Amino acid sequence: MNKRREEEALKTLANLRGLPDDHELVQVELLESKAEVLFERKPFAKQFPDVKIDSIFRREIAQYVTIFRNKDSFKRVALGSLVMFFQQWSVIYYAPIIFQNLGLTSTSTSLLATGITGVINVAVTIPAIMVLDRFGRKTLGISSSIGMFICLLSVGIIVAVGSTVIEFGF
Repeated sequence: MNKRREEEALKTLANLRGLPDDHELVQVELLESKAEVLFERKPFAKQFPDVKIDSIFRREIAQYVTIFRNKDSFKRVALGSLVMFFQQWSVIYYAPIIFQNLGLTSTSTSLLATGITGVINVAVTIPAIMVLDRFGRKTLGISSSIGMFICLLSVGIIVAVGSTVIEFGF
């Protein structure tokens, strides 16, 4: 539809649905697709009059370029990207050293603990994505920050108390 090949789109749609070209459902879906393409083209043509509309690649690039041209958008994208970058680089790559300092002296044991930490990160990310729409980013961000603070404070206190604390397992 973006390349103005409506006949090919009609045949492909009919083939996908297993219905003839002139079937009402196929025609309605084709019209919906046409309307969507037209709906997307008008605001784009208004915002980017110099960009060729038929090139999907150029349209996408033009929209990404606006992130760097608009100062407020760039600040938001940069802040979000930097937070994610430093979160990943802050702990996970130092985890084997941290686990060795906590008493897991064997290299394989500290690497295993790092792997378990990674699996837990993935396992907790999936429910967080599902809960995100219900509670919102701000609420989850604040509550997870509080949870991380409590956990890191606990680990810091345990490590500060002494290098050998039998009750805590190391």
